[in-house]
Amino acid sequence: MDSINIGERLSFFQLINNKKYQIEIPIIQRDYAQGRAEENEVRDGFIDALKNYLDENIPNRDLDFVYGSLLGNKFIPLDGQQRLTTLFLLHWYIALKEDKFEVFRSWMLEELNTETKVSKFSYKTRTSSELFCNLLLNTEIDLRNLLQSDVNFEGKDLKNALSNTIKDKGNFFSSWENDPTIKSMLNMLDAIHDKFNNTIIEDYYDRLVSDEEPIITFLLLNLDEFNLTDDLYIKMNSRGIPLTTFENFKAKLLQYIKLKMQFEKTCVLNVSDKEKEVLLPEYFSFKVDVNWTNLLWSYSKEEKDKSIDKKMMNFIRFCFASSYALSDCKNENLEYLLGTNIGVKYKDYSDDISFNKYLSMNCITEDSIRLIMDSLDNLENTDQRIKQLISDDFLFYFNDTVVFEEILKNKLTFVTRLQFYAYIQYLIHNKGNLEGIDNWSRVVYNLTENRALDKADDFVHAIKEIEKLIPKCNNILAYLRTNPKIDFFYSRQVQEEKLKAYLLEKEEWVDPIIKMEKHSYFKGQILFIFEFSGVLKYFEDNGDCNWGAIKNSEYLNLFNQYCAKIISVFNDDPNKISDFLWARAVLSKGSYLIGASANRFNFLTSTKAQNFRDHSWKRMLRLPPINDKNEKVDWLKKRNYVKEVFDDTDFNTDNITSSLNTIKDKYKDGGWRQYFIDNPKFMEYCEQGFIRKVNNDILLYKESQSNHMHLELYTYDMFLNELKGKSYLPFTQSGKFPTKGIESNPCVVIDGWLFKDTNSNYAIDIRNVSNGNFEIRFFDRNLPQSYNQKVLNVLIELDFTENNKYQDNSYTLICTSENVIATLKNICKSFNMLAQVKNINQPHTAQV
Repeated sequence: MDSINIGERLSFFQLINNKKYQIEIPIIQRDYAQGRAEENEVRDGFIDALKNYLDENIPNRDLDFVYGSLLGNKFIPLDGQQRLTTLFLLHWYIALKEDKFEVFRSWMLEELNTETKVSKFSYKTRTSSELFCNLLLNTEIDLRNLLQSDVNFEGKDLKNALSNTIKDKGNFFSSWENDPTIKSMLNMLDAIHDKFNNTIIEDYYDRLVSDEEPIITFLLLNLDEFNLTDDLYIKMNSRGIPLTTFENFKAKLLQYIKLKMQFEKTCVLNVSDKEKEVLLPEYFSFKVDVNWTNLLWSYSKEEKDKSIDKKMMNFIRFCFASSYALSDCKNENLEYLLGTNIGVKYKDYSDDISFNKYLSMNCITEDSIRLIMDSLDNLENTDQRIKQLISDDFLFYFNDTVVFEEILKNKLTFVTRLQFYAYIQYLIHNKGNLEGIDNWSRVVYNLTENRALDKADDFVHAIKEIEKLIPKCNNILAYLRTNPKIDFFYSRQVQEEKLKAYLLEKEEWVDPIIKMEKHSYFKGQILFIFEFSGVLKYFEDNGDCNWGAIKNSEYLNLFNQYCAKIISVFNDDPNKISDFLWARAVLSKGSYLIGASANRFNFLTSTKAQNFRDHSWKRMLRLPPINDKNEKVDWLKKRNYVKEVFDDTDFNTDNITSSLNTIKDKYKDGGWRQYFIDNPKFMEYCEQGFIRKVNNDILLYKESQSNHMHLELYTYDMFLNELKGKSYLPFTQSGKFPTKGIESNPCVVIDGWLFKDTNSNYAIDIRNVSNGNFEIRFFDRNLPQSYNQKVLNVLIELDFTENNKYQDNSYTLICTSENVIATLKNICKSFNMLAQVKNINQPHTAQV
């Protein structure tokens, strides 16, 4: 008996009659699904296609690959079960319709003995399915005399006359109606009858069984050399599970490829180490069901849900989104594809995107389909997970095996999408040459990690810029040394990569640069170190780093020295050094704060992620855009304050805490900076690092804006140094009083003085008003109509005046910052001579 050749074109008739094979659907395969009631769209589309093929009468209309293994004279399909079952039912029906049933039975029945003949097409999934196939071939139905169809509750014909007639036969058991394969076969037969019953062509049968020019064929592959096991069947089938989103998607995509794509050129298909040239649709069909399935199965077999479908759909989505971003795309569609915060709010958003949705967004193109094919071809690794192609020393920049799993789970950031796209394009363009993949991944990481990517439009610009670089990806450093124009990414980061391209030619520079790039705080942004060490100036003046040996040693020593100092401070996060010593040491050199809107400034002391991008030491140390003349001097001064700390003779990498204390303690020039340098409590209160500064008036923001709690610097300082824990009788307690809003003025309060047996509860608050002056306000918390005369006499004697702006019958006194405490003590002395202090069971507290 001849074996099946690679990709041999056969019809259903030729497989069974000429090749003398039986078709046996193995027990581990799933049930027949094309006939399921819920699969009417797929079923009707397939029947329409079969009928059109027969009507057009053009030979060899292939139904793609059917592959499996041979066991004696039995062909065990791995893929193609659904199509083979439908072809069996179509032949059965056409034979009945054209009175060729006995001829059909003659080549479809195998004689076991004189009394028993069984179908050469059989299901082993259930005994009932096997018996039903035998029933069809041993029972002749008169299509002109069928039972009536059922009607539903609306009185509509359900068009199931043929299945009702079959079920009425004596050898059909009612229990069979619980067999999902039999139910689906009956549904399919009804659908075939509905399509073919009224046709007038009477030679469909001959067209089906023609030996010379059969109309409907498929390419049959014997995969015995693949050593098929039950495991491989499980990869491609899930028994009893309806057709998945991907199965429907795959069928439509293959149809699209056939109708829309140009495939004059053949593709080389390798099966069992044998190569065969096939057209693109056949190539895609085979690969998606075998090689690519094997790859994704390696990521699914240990999971509870062993399906690969979701993973395949996620990978296809990645490819479609990437290809779409490179086209003249619409941002709203790209938001949807990328699943951004905007996209997931669309009414029709779904994690499972249908074929028609992709089609409506113009995502399905020849380029996007080829990206899927080329990507998976370069990733497949027999039945194993993808190989790690990035060297261990460069996994910091891009961990290919980890990111691929993120692709399969659709858990991607813009940055990882771009990095994986760059990686896969390297593989596609360099066909196994991995010489430059590490540096390519490193450069792409540095560019993408150090560029704000907030919107879909940012993603478009970034991927298009990467696309321009791909032809040079195998030797990206040599290309960077040609000083190419690279847009969108930060100009300073581009400049940094060009500078490093020269330095990395020098072996002694490689380890120091790579080590510093991998620093978890700076993540590839280290141009400021080249600035500190003088390398950047040389590069800007000369356009290269082609200096002599002596100069090279000087620059390298300076670079290494600064790296050591920076690592000693930025070992993790400089803000975790106790008492904000790093920030206070830099502040002692100058006002390095980064400005924000509404007179706000930031100390860069927050450890919260939401502040890191715009208000961090990394952000401050990033050089401004090359052509930014306005900010260049200001930012240079701020970076130089950092450099001055490192250059300070007292800086000591072996004892950071002590050396930073020494450096900041040398500052004695006064002014607003002195407060922060001397006392860490002020920076501690500013949890996100923000203050509001107008001239010398400073508000300390608890969070980022004035609509949250804030304190005033000088009154808070007064509380910490003069009020907290100290006695100011007759007042029994003190506290700081934060407020919200710029118009409300934070203050400090001393209160808790109950005057004799009255209802009075006297308090004083102190607030900074302007130009170094403070306002001392005396008031009664119980809001009396008038004060006790003795208390009023003391207020008048101390030059307090009635102040109506507070609308609480309060009295105020203005004094300078220099004598506010002395004035306060004098006031309390006068009141204490007058007062009879009484304990308060539940005293008011002003502290928030």
